[in-house]
Amino acid sequence: MDQRTIIKNIREDYNPDNNRERVFEGYKNAIKKLADDLYSKKIHFVFELIQNADDNKYREKDTPILRFRIKKVKLDNMFKIALIIENNEVGFNKNDVNALCAVGKSSKKKKEGYIGEKGIGFKSVFSITNCPYIFSNGFSFCLPRDDDETGLGYIVPKWVENIPEWIDPKITTIILPIDENNNSSDIDNSKRLQEIVDYLYDIDPEIILFLIRIRRIEIDINLDNINCNIVICKKKNINGLMELEYKRSDNGNKCQHQYIEYWVYTKNIQKPDNVKSEEREGIKQSAVTVALPLRNTENQDKLFAYLPVWDNTGLPFLINGDFLLVSSREDIHQDKLWNQWLRDSIAIVYKEAFLLCLQSDIEYEKKYALYASIPIEAKKRFLEPVVEAIHNELKNTNFILTEPDLELYKPESTYTTDSKFRELLRDAEYPRPLMEHRIIADQLEPYKNQLKKIGIKKLALEVIKECFMDKKWISQHDFDWTIRCYKYLAKEFKNKDLTDCPIVPVMRKGALDWSCVKEQNIYFECNEDNTN
Repeated sequence: MDQRTIIKNIREDYNPDNNRERVFEGYKNAIKKLADDLYSKKIHFVFELIQNADDNKYREKDTPILRFRIKKVKLDNMFKIALIIENNEVGFNKNDVNALCAVGKSSKKKKEGYIGEKGIGFKSVFSITNCPYIFSNGFSFCLPRDDDETGLGYIVPKWVENIPEWIDPKITTIILPIDENNNSSDIDNSKRLQEIVDYLYDIDPEIILFLIRIRRIEIDINLDNINCNIVICKKKNINGLMELEYKRSDNGNKCQHQYIEYWVYTKNIQKPDNVKSEEREGIKQSAVTVALPLRNTENQDKLFAYLPVWDNTGLPFLINGDFLLVSSREDIHQDKLWNQWLRDSIAIVYKEAFLLCLQSDIEYEKKYALYASIPIEAKKRFLEPVVEAIHNELKNTNFILTEPDLELYKPESTYTTDSKFRELLRDAEYPRPLMEHRIIADQLEPYKNQLKKIGIKKLALEVIKECFMDKKWISQHDFDWTIRCYKYLAKEFKNKDLTDCPIVPVMRKGALDWSCVKEQNIYFECNEDNTN
């Protein structure tokens, strides 16, 4: 059966003269779904298109690419501004078309590793267009919002005879004319266009991070007043180190080019017997992934179900899991056991990711940045148990890098200290007391708030004093260090007894030695008039 016949048969199925039952049921389901799944963010249809592209099949030799273009095109002998989506997938088949021309059905099977499951996802494009066009693998059809012949809209395909000459037959192309008087919104055409442009212009690089197949997203905006090109791609994933590349140029001028790195770790979690879900029937395990930023960047607290669901979670790292979502994909079902089980698995996945990164051979500057990902508090009530669970996991783990040798210790055995004391520790072997009371690596001091949450305390003055009783350590320094030492002690140990600290340089049998008044009487050398 050729592509044209498939479209013809679907239209005949929806003809009220042939099958009133299907008409009634299809119409009823369409209205119900479109009513129940109204998106609070009209721009959310972009997520649905990305999701569909990631669920597609690709030739083994091809790098999966998704491209968004906004430009003026000739369509049905008229010039219109349109959003064009191009994807180098293998192309539509009969099942794909049937799923697109129905509601609540899908050609994807969840256990095969696909993101999508709603069936209604593609219908979200009607928030910006009255008639999407699809050209793929010999199929050439549109889905008008209103179809006079059947009396139905949205789901009844219509064959397109005149294929635009610029269409590449080797890829899938979807054209969404940004129509005036679109019935889905009360905003005018120019505002709708600007909303789409703004969203694509500001899209986060992390949107590609947890996609299964898509490796590259391109955005090309070519309008009278805007000429913008954006490229987001996954550069590499080597033993957990994931690098994203983000390039953006405006009006032909390069304005931004950055590389963003994460430590990404995925763990398959076995499902407990008491966790049951109709949406995940037959699935016995599910993967939870965390991505820990290796550079201190903003807006890294997001939860994904392959695509972003929540921003501003309060957890300063990225979480991805096969969470059960509401139909709009804008929220998760917080009361479902499946989601609670995935949530309660985050802490152990986070700890294992942290340790694997510390044990890897990446440079230490990136390892230090890990500690910024320790959560302080969640901003989503659903995620509050994750914070406490992570703290408990870390408290019992050797994961704190310590001075002087960067050995790993448990939080209860490590301490922070002030910068002035650290300056006195440089360029010499550490005093004996600090080998028993380990201080955190200097580079971790900016994360004191995080470390305090897992039980790391400030080094006590009594331990610091013990350091100044270590004659071997003191004898390694020069007089300049001694002067700085006195200034520090005068400020921090004011009115405290230091007479047992051998911090006074004396000459003993013609050689320099270090002593204290509890060892011997020490005198200042007199001036010529016998005064101090």
